[in-house]
Amino acid sequence: TVEAPPPVIDLVTFYSQNLAVPARRDIGEPDVLAGKRQFYEMGCISCHTPKFVTMRGTPNKAQAFQLIWPYSDFLLHD
Repeated sequence: TVEAPPPVIDLVTFYSQNLAVPARRDIGEPDVLAGKRQFYEMGCISCHTPKFVTMRGTPNKAQAFQLIWPYSDFLLHD
């Protein structure tokens, strides 16, 4: 059961939905470039998305149509 009152849940929800995506760092550093190259060479891109653009029609306009670099797995798995 939820023990926090609804106003607190609303505030936590708002906070978590509006956290900024971390900025890309050191994108020109040799180690970072080598990791990016390995990501592609090893075929990680077949499951993991290097870049992603958020939806245009999101209710929060500050989050609309933003380019992010998650290098993450957005596939649905069983």
